[in-house]
Amino acid sequence: MPRHKRNALTDLEIRRLIAAGGQAAVTDGAGLTLTISAGGYAAWVLRYRLEGRRREYTIGAEADYPLERAREMAAELRMRVARGEDISTTRRQQKTLNMSPATAGSFAALADTWFRRTQEDRLQHPQVAWRVFSKWINPLLGQLPVDKIQDGHILDCLEAIKAGGAPTVANDARRYIRKVLDFGVTLELIPSNPAATLSSRDAGVTENARDRALSLDEVDTLLRTMADNRDRFGRSNELAIRLLLLLGVRKQELSQARWNELALAAPRWQLPVRGNKTGRGLIIPLPKLAVEHLKELQELSVGSEWVLPSRRRSGKPRHIGPDTLNSALKKLPHGIDDFVIQDLRRTLRNNLSALGVRPEVTERCLNNKLRGVLGVFDQQDFLQERRAALGRWSSVIETLDSEGLEAARQAYRLGAVMEFRSAVERSSLRF
Repeated sequence: MPRHKRNALTDLEIRRLIAAGGQAAVTDGAGLTLTISAGGYAAWVLRYRLEGRRREYTIGAEADYPLERAREMAAELRMRVARGEDISTTRRQQKTLNMSPATAGSFAALADTWFRRTQEDRLQHPQVAWRVFSKWINPLLGQLPVDKIQDGHILDCLEAIKAGGAPTVANDARRYIRKVLDFGVTLELIPSNPAATLSSRDAGVTENARDRALSLDEVDTLLRTMADNRDRFGRSNELAIRLLLLLGVRKQELSQARWNELALAAPRWQLPVRGNKTGRGLIIPLPKLAVEHLKELQELSVGSEWVLPSRRRSGKPRHIGPDTLNSALKKLPHGIDDFVIQDLRRTLRNNLSALGVRPEVTERCLNNKLRGVLGVFDQQDFLQERRAALGRWSSVIETLDSEGLEAARQAYRLGAVMEFRSAVERSSLRF
């Protein structure tokens, strides 16, 4: 029998309920209910009354609707009900329209068949690929008959995606469209593929190397905006961004991290070769602030093997997807000039350099391969130097949190002086 509770929910309680397994129905209030199936699928349902009859409306999967978003959706639906609309009937009518025979030969139908037959079991994150279809491609091409699609339709689709501020997604869309239409050729639904001659340049993704790094003022703005919008942004996302800023690891290195790689008492993180761009592991010293963040994430992960477990509970448990943090950042009203997750590594590098940390130590903190003359140091670990460097940067972040920007600037200047004095002492010993 499912468990029933009546309570105002929290994100932590939701994670614990999902991790506990078994059926459950937990009321957040005013009819909004989190339902969990025996298989672990969690979804939001709005229970309401219309003309004296009890009805239900499924809002969607908990993974797609975080708590605050689900509450907003429920409030909007209750307003529609108050105006006399039967929202359940409206949804059934919409489904009927979407399933009409006219769509049988559509691009959306072919894409769905291609995805289910050839891709779903091969992709590490199939939901990420399918999101490109559902959010970007199908709204523009989905209803078109496959045999009527021309290269102009595809170019219009790519232009619309670029105009939406997602050039890298446009290139992904180009590749997916081409594969779907190749599949259509294989099935003899179309004689040729109109996307065959389109290149990445048509998607507008000729990317130059980035040199973006956040200033100390921008770091302060980012940290405060995440804290002010914690209910919508998510504490796990906030802690992940802070760890990337503190440690300078690659996004995939943190998203794929397992708890058995971390020794918080040591404190260190044994970064494995797996998924590592440089093809080698590294011991990452953990500053006190990073340990505090990881301990909080450990509680939020509710027994998962992953440091950042996916919120999607269907199928095999996984870590968060590759676009989760960048997607979250795009929705955060920080007002900072355009930046992406990768720019946080450059932010750490610039700040360590400004703090007087030696180049070979800075590059080793980032687990980069050293070039030129510095390459002679590439085999050295510099563990103690890296611990001191990351600790000094962590102190600046702690000061930002507790005392504000001006105090952090003073800590910044003090850190640079301390590193300079240390370098002078090392030089005098050497000679």
